[in-house]
Amino acid sequence: MTSQVQLPGPVVPGVIDIRQPGQGTAVAAFSLGGVGSVAGLIPLFGLVAIPIGLLAFILGIAGVRDAYRNGTGKGMARAGWLLGLTAVLLGVVGLLITSEAIDVLKFG
Repeated sequence: MTSQVQLPGPVVPGVIDIRQPGQGTAVAAFSLGGVGSVAGLIPLFGLVAIPIGLLAFILGIAGVRDAYRNGTGKGMARAGWLLGLTAVLLGVVGLLITSEAIDVLKFG
């Protein structure tokens, strides 16, 4: 099952178009998952890591669905939703660490 993609503009001899259709959500999920996971490693950034991780997870699932339709980008989409899940878990752990540190500082 192949689909033809219309390229914008004229075709230039000797130039190869490397764009592949359907990988946008996979790339977005992978990027957001990576950023969210790094943010989750920093305890104060747990509030940032959780929504970024959720968005990466959702985009990763959508990317896997698109990858089965287009036949490309399955690995990156899977990595994206796994990184998104990791970001959420690290964000929750970071918030717990921050909460515990505040309690220790407050009450000794």
